[in-house]
Amino acid sequence: MKILFLPKYNQQGPSSRYRIYQYLEFYKREGLEVTVSPLFGTRFFVNNKLIKICYTLYYYFRRFFKLLGVFQYDLVYIEYELFPYFPAVFEKLLRVTNGKYIVDYDDAIFHNYNKSKHNLIRVLLSNKIDSVIKNASYVITGSPYLTEYVSKLNTNYVEIPTSVSRNKYTSISDSEKNAIFTLGWIGSRTTSVNLLNLIPAFEELSKKIKFQLNLIGFDEGLSHQLSHLNVNFVKWNAETEIQEIKKFDVGIMPLENTPFNQGKCGFKLIQYMGCSLPTIATPLEANVKINRSGKNLHAITTEDWVDAFKEIHQNRDYYKAIGKENFNDFEKFYTVENNSETYVKIFKEVKYK
Repeated sequence: MKILFLPKYNQQGPSSRYRIYQYLEFYKREGLEVTVSPLFGTRFFVNNKLIKICYTLYYYFRRFFKLLGVFQYDLVYIEYELFPYFPAVFEKLLRVTNGKYIVDYDDAIFHNYNKSKHNLIRVLLSNKIDSVIKNASYVITGSPYLTEYVSKLNTNYVEIPTSVSRNKYTSISDSEKNAIFTLGWIGSRTTSVNLLNLIPAFEELSKKIKFQLNLIGFDEGLSHQLSHLNVNFVKWNAETEIQEIKKFDVGIMPLENTPFNQGKCGFKLIQYMGCSLPTIATPLEANVKINRSGKNLHAITTEDWVDAFKEIHQNRDYYKAIGKENFNDFEKFYTVENNSETYVKIFKEVKYK
């Protein structure tokens, strides 16, 4: 079977890396012939706006010409959409010409259009992703919120959480070495703003206990807002991220309760669980579902967060045991090794349908 994968990004993009690239070796071992053609390459991530616009146009033309040869494949796998902020013309063409495509969502990108602050985008593109979903042969989602949305538009769908390779993780945490209670977070420049809402909680906690914040991938432009706290800023690195997460005593995932965040897949929690950590998270639907044991903590208000931090600090041995339970759930439900079989079954089902 020949499959064309069309991720949004190259391997620099976390969503593409975890939803597509890390599975490719498994597919090849299953005898699938895979071709990968990302929309955006490395130069999409430059800071110069003019250069970024020029390269974006180049990347759009490159994808257009790739689509001219799409019918040599048995199946096309699309991450999100073919062309952001462009009508779903090519997805419709694929459908009407009997081309089979699967579309994958790990974010509520439909809200980029139907809840855009720009009137023109809402008028022209509000229903774009609905069209992409309706015309798909199959839809794969990463969270309950996305699944509920998709289920109203297409009967062929499945929810597969964003996963990681079991081989990269062990059931042993390094946090036993910590002299100071360590709160940890991993994220990116775009998700860093969610952490700023916890500043009052951190300030209140600092009056009660001694602790350290380890922040991986935090936006340097926002770091001054946390400079009065005991913070260790760590640059994200694919080779060291697991080693750095294992230094935490607890992994945290605060999120503003926005429509876009409702679609988040709780991937940070899965990474923490893979490192045998207890977690504290905002109780959005995906985060609650991932907390299968019900023993990890959820928090909304500043008081909730302070109480949760204190609870784990005062009962560290108990929550280390919870961390080990989390690792067991991670092994059962959130590894590439387990979920790759589900993907392959879907590919075969779509091809022969």
